[in-house]
Amino acid sequence: MKKSFRNFLADLDAAGELGRYRVPVDVRDVSALCAQSPQASLFETLKDYPGWRLAGALLTSRRRLALAMGCVEDEVARRFEDGLGRLIEPVIVEDAPCQQVILTDDAVDLAAIPYPMMHLFDGGPYLSGTFVVSTDPEFGRNCGSYRLMYRSPKETGIDLVSPSDMRLYYRRRLDHGQPLEIAVAIGCHPYEMLAASYKAPIDVDEYWVAGGLHGSPVPLAKCKTVDLEVPADAELVLEGELLPIGWTADEGPFGEFSQISGDVKWNPVFRVKCITHRRDPIFYLLQMPWENDWLAAPVTEAAGLRALRNASVQPVAIRAPVGSCGYWTLIASIRKRPGGQERTARAALGRRGEAGDCHG
Repeated sequence: MKKSFRNFLADLDAAGELGRYRVPVDVRDVSALCAQSPQASLFETLKDYPGWRLAGALLTSRRRLALAMGCVEDEVARRFEDGLGRLIEPVIVEDAPCQQVILTDDAVDLAAIPYPMMHLFDGGPYLSGTFVVSTDPEFGRNCGSYRLMYRSPKETGIDLVSPSDMRLYYRRRLDHGQPLEIAVAIGCHPYEMLAASYKAPIDVDEYWVAGGLHGSPVPLAKCKTVDLEVPADAELVLEGELLPIGWTADEGPFGEFSQISGDVKWNPVFRVKCITHRRDPIFYLLQMPWENDWLAAPVTEAAGLRALRNASVQPVAIRAPVGSCGYWTLIASIRKRPGGQERTARAALGRRGEAGDCHG
């Protein structure tokens, strides 16, 4: 059976990896508390946000990533590879937990969602642990992960500077002076987050990738105001459109995955038309940096394994260390054979990006 975000929290709790804060906590303190805790954090009561809970820093170690993937730490990359080898089509469901509460028109208020300032010099509060869905008439559905900065009760910025499929989709709509509909799901299982981080070929649907990782179809719910589908068991969903204004609105600064604060960028604006969520929602704070890097590591490692095998090198083990943000460095152990295997392996790993791995 497919696991949800809440199943993952229960798995962390059972493994002694979840710290619970039962006293009321100010949202402004959440990011610092997450950064200082050796465990993942669940805040049971938030001041000024009745009915909400908040979970953060869930994937800040390889042990917790392995728990999410149902394997030991050394098998993370191969577990990801296995999922890629068995893509499974999603299914549409009618009764979706993510739509137990539906807010439209004047009821749409992003300020009612407890997302905190993560870093001292950030341009505003950010939605970080996102699963963003868009579609294109020619290329089909795409899912990725993008940060969203609070701008007003109905608008956020969105970082679309780096090349991505959704940037392409937006560019194509912008050429016709049209908005791009998107849906943003928050509080999804790490398998959905890994699928969103994987730079799949443009004709491969990331929902099929997530299904392969789960070993069962991902249940989807049709959105209420846009022609898109979202994970039915998500905690929170924002529906709306990227306005056809191009890269004209300031977004940032933001404390990046590399532990360096990025500059202000020019980016599009996301206007929210509808908010849906569970009756007792848990907001997910993907703690930057490091948590994003652990999500990148399996994708990078799987690309490295594939590159080595394509070069006729037999890998024994592989690791993308968090010190390289799970992306820039790979350490591999290989089964040596005569004929300069080490040089071949280094060359293959250096070319791994050509096989496709993760995008920022």
